[in-house]
Amino acid sequence: MKNPESSRLLILTSHLTAHKPASIMASEKEAALSAVPSDSPTIFDKIINKEIPANVVYEDDKVLAFRDISPQAPTHILIIPKVKDGLTGISKVLLSIVSMF
Repeated sequence: MKNPESSRLLILTSHLTAHKPASIMASEKEAALSAVPSDSPTIFDKIINKEIPANVVYEDDKVLAFRDISPQAPTHILIIPKVKDGLTGISKVLLSIVSMF
């Protein structure tokens, strides 16, 4: 019997690589791996700090949820973490997983 986690991983990687030529994937991979975390505020930091207005639907000490200004579905809510610790490595992990296939 297949491991459910490996099945989910295969589905995820198929969505990540489905319609992109290898040359585009390689350049995206290089760009992500060379990206250096920045201390400058992102648009999400500005929303969290109330410097940019947002239609907030939920907020606590860990996350902020707000309606997308350009929704792609009838209900399209973005949920962002308030603390960024550990988030900068996510793209590198995903790219290493994709490169395994």
